[in-house]
Amino acid sequence: VRVGDTLMSLSRKYYGDPLKWKRIYNANTGTLKAPNLIHPGDELIIPDLTEAKKYLPKETGKAYLKKESYFNLPNYRGGEVDLAAYAGKPVLLIFFTETCPYCRKAAPFIKKISDRYAAKGLSTIGIGLEDDAARAAGFAKSFDLTFPIAYKGGAVSRQYKTQGVPYIFLLTKKHIVHNVWAGYDESFDKDIIKGVEEVIK
Repeated sequence: VRVGDTLMSLSRKYYGDPLKWKRIYNANTGTLKAPNLIHPGDELIIPDLTEAKKYLPKETGKAYLKKESYFNLPNYRGGEVDLAAYAGKPVLLIFFTETCPYCRKAAPFIKKISDRYAAKGLSTIGIGLEDDAARAAGFAKSFDLTFPIAYKGGAVSRQYKTQGVPYIFLLTKKHIVHNVWAGYDESFDKDIIKGVEEVIK
C-alpha cells in the first residue's frame, strides 16, 4: 500500500472496477480491521490475479511502479487524477493557480498542445495548487480545458520542487521527468513542442 491508496483505487488498478474492492478486503481480513483503515506499508493479498493481470500496464506486465513523480489528487469534476492511470503514456503537466497571470498566459498554448498531440498518445494534466475545487473549475472553464484538472496540489508541487507557478513538466512514458519549464513565455513553445515529439515516439 502506498500513500493515497484506497481499496477502491487498488480495485480499479487490478480489476478495472473500483466496485470490486470487497474481493481485496475479504482476502485481507486478518490484516485490515475495516475497509477504510489501510495504511502505507500494509502488504495486501490481491486475489484472482489471473483476472487482475488483464488490467496491469501492458508495457511491463507488472503493477505500476510509483516513482518520485507519482501523485493521486482529486479531480474538480469528481473522482481522482491518478498518475498510475496513465501508465505507459507520456504526460504533460502544468502546475497553476487560478489568478496567476503567467498561468493564464500559458493555458491556451497547453490546450493547443493537448489538442494536437492527444491522438498521438500524449496525456495532459493540470494541477491547481489551491484547495478549492471551484478555483480549478474556474481556470478550466476560462480556457475551455477538457483535459483532467486536479486541485489540492500544494504538496505535489513541493514534491516536484517547484518554486512558484506556472511550472510545466514533461514526463516520459515511464513517468520520468524529461524536461521542465519554470514560468511561461512564448519563447518556450518550440522547446516544449520538441520535447513532446521526443517523448511520444
